[in-house]
Amino acid sequence: MKRITAIFLSVLVLSCGLMQAQGKKEDIVQVTISTKKDKLIDVQNKTVKVVLGGDDLCSLALRDAVKNSWWLSPYEFCGMEDFRKLRSNDNFYFLYMVTRDDGINYLRLAKGGSDDIDSMLEAVTFPFCPSDGFTGREGSYMPALLDIMQEYVERSLSDGFKNVSTMVTKMPKDGLKLIFDEYDLGPVDGKTRGKCLEGRIYDSTDAADAIHYGTADTAVGYTIFPVNASTGVCYKMLLDARTHDLYYFRKHKIASPEDKGFLKKDIRTLTKGAE
Repeated sequence: MKRITAIFLSVLVLSCGLMQAQGKKEDIVQVTISTKKDKLIDVQNKTVKVVLGGDDLCSLALRDAVKNSWWLSPYEFCGMEDFRKLRSNDNFYFLYMVTRDDGINYLRLAKGGSDDIDSMLEAVTFPFCPSDGFTGREGSYMPALLDIMQEYVERSLSDGFKNVSTMVTKMPKDGLKLIFDEYDLGPVDGKTRGKCLEGRIYDSTDAADAIHYGTADTAVGYTIFPVNASTGVCYKMLLDARTHDLYYFRKHKIASPEDKGFLKKDIRTLTKGAE
């Protein structure tokens, strides 16, 4: 009799436990964690509002570069007033300039959804031009920079959003001609110039023309740094003139007025094994 009672109680306890577990299971609320990729997945289908600050040279160069080189999504141009009105609307993306304390203007692509531009969900931010002076040569390089930004976003939609430096690709070992604008060269000693840069230094027109016209089998050096400031940062890139592949991407802090452009170690790295 005691054994039967014990079995009965065991079955009763087990049944109650199962009922409790079932009740808890029904009370579970499924939580979906959205990744950055999930939140930005519609970037190719939504209109990008390209924000132009006015008729300054930088805005005009950006307008022309977008007209010729923007392929990621539909786009429209807008002014600052429309940007202020629309940036809280998540039906739009915005391409706009951001100025930082390091002396550089950055181009940022972000999703609308907040009145605070710093709180908008960023897809990509990339250095674009000096904030203290537009030299005029930037217009030739802007299409290449826009291509890098767009390719980064397109790749990130499948692979996940990582550091933009992941866009750097291996430079071909053979058959690639390197061109450096004298403007982009920092404190490089005469020995390094003679050994590594002989026949590779051109004036601004030649270097800009190479990337503007997409010269084949050619890579062009390009730097972005404050024109007049003695502090800030300097970005250094090597771009394929035709494909706009990014072969090199570094930055350094500016320690003196002369500390701008490609440094000796950059030149030695880039010209090692090059044609």
